[in-house]
Amino acid sequence: MSENRGKQRRERYKTTKGDITPVEADVVSGKQKPGRTEVVVRKLLNGPRTRKSPDIQNDKFEKDNTLETLTTVSIADNDDPYIIERPYDPLDLAEVVLASTRLSRATNVMARNTVGLGYSVIPSIDYTELPQKEQNPKDLQAETKILRSFLEKINPHEPFSEVMCLTKHDEYVAGNGYLEVVRDLHETPKELVFLPSATMWRRDSSDHIEHGADYVQIREDSQGNEHKVYFKTFGDHRIINKHTGKVTNAIIPIDKRATEVIHFFTKTTFSDYYGYPIWLPTLYAILGNVEAQNRTIAFLKNDCTPRFVIVANTRIEGYADRIEKFLSAKLRGSAESGRALVLQPEQPSGGAKPEIKVITFPLPDDASFLKYRKENDREISEIFGLADTFFGVSEDVNKASADLLKKQALEQDFAPETTRYEYRLNRTVVPALGCSLVQIKLNRPRVLDALAEAQADMVYIRGGAYTINELRDKVGNPGIDQEWADLPLQVLMQQVGISLVDVLTPGGQQGDTRKPGNEGKPGNNQPDIAPATKAAIRQEVKRMLAEGLI
Repeated sequence: MSENRGKQRRERYKTTKGDITPVEADVVSGKQKPGRTEVVVRKLLNGPRTRKSPDIQNDKFEKDNTLETLTTVSIADNDDPYIIERPYDPLDLAEVVLASTRLSRATNVMARNTVGLGYSVIPSIDYTELPQKEQNPKDLQAETKILRSFLEKINPHEPFSEVMCLTKHDEYVAGNGYLEVVRDLHETPKELVFLPSATMWRRDSSDHIEHGADYVQIREDSQGNEHKVYFKTFGDHRIINKHTGKVTNAIIPIDKRATEVIHFFTKTTFSDYYGYPIWLPTLYAILGNVEAQNRTIAFLKNDCTPRFVIVANTRIEGYADRIEKFLSAKLRGSAESGRALVLQPEQPSGGAKPEIKVITFPLPDDASFLKYRKENDREISEIFGLADTFFGVSEDVNKASADLLKKQALEQDFAPETTRYEYRLNRTVVPALGCSLVQIKLNRPRVLDALAEAQADMVYIRGGAYTINELRDKVGNPGIDQEWADLPLQVLMQQVGISLVDVLTPGGQQGDTRKPGNEGKPGNNQPDIAPATKAAIRQEVKRMLAEGLI
């Protein structure tokens, strides 16, 4: 059963004449064979599968002989009766995305601007809401170091931002993003790994003990043999064998235990287990673009008729078949568009003169469907809330309008998704690291230019929202491995006894601004800082002023 299923999946990518290539039109019969992408899009338009997919032979699409090699293999079979079928095949969805330039670009833009622009570690609300006398900067610095160290070494292959970007991109493409959490011997998270949604299935775990694992990953090797790896939901403390998916009370090596998964998915009404890609309503626009492209290519391949015909002024007998074969075999394709067709009578009549007849062919008013495709691209952009400026298309949009469109996309489309990912990470991975005073903050896209943003940052600096390391990170400089570099800049300057006016005055010193007699007491800023450290802080603040960071 497993071997046969693997063979069927491999058959999916075998091509026959006309499967992948553009539409080939038969000039004589007028028949056309749909391309692979067109068939996949029409298949998706049939709607989602049911919770338990029927056997593959009963799929009405398999009976369609327009594309015999395109198969959709159901995994929900007797090998694992607890697997829940996915509403849409992720490979079908990925194929449609790759076939649409605008859709492919939109998914990349959304993933990058929501979770792929870097991060910072900031105090959590549990710390900021503490009374000032109960706030312990040493505890805050210790947790900041733990979380920052984890995020900087999250994966041996990709940095944190790329892992999150891959996960989010998969959610935009297929509706589901899977993030594997690997723990060490102390049950502390040590790695985050991206899991491709095309390989992942949910399992019915309503019976928590009997059914075991909540997820299964199915991959094939080069020989077509299936390999299954089971996972459990993040926070599940059961010991599960990752090769069998069964719960065990025995002590097994950590490398044989099922790891945990954080499942990000777009909620939908037709499935409690899987998400759906938000671009599905644009399938007709995508299909229209595919057919418009096929029509244009078919025109170049088949409709390039000769520019003129040379005809003698006499009746020509028996040339119909010869003319038809010549047009079909010799004048197809753009390379043959300049050839001339010469028709000559077998016995020219006296005085007959040849004449040249120019052949014209109609061109559509909309040159190669440019207007039609442009409107379809706009519909795809609208489903994501993206303006043309995100695709490098200005269309006479001035700077004020462009900034307004970016701000609108940030507030209505990027920020909610960024916040959703922050919420999940700060309530799963961060507490598992033993951190309660700090949290992950994902960077938002920049709306303003550098000067306007620096002026806006000044407002946050005065309010104590930025640290020196956070400002250094904004310009790509490495962080300073000192406790004071992770304190809010405004608070730090109060501790050192300097102000912005002070650092702007060459050689000026205002002295210690704290109340005399209260040095080192809790609640009156923090203990004394060594003079050498004060000088280093003063120098760093001056450098940041010179670079326009503050």
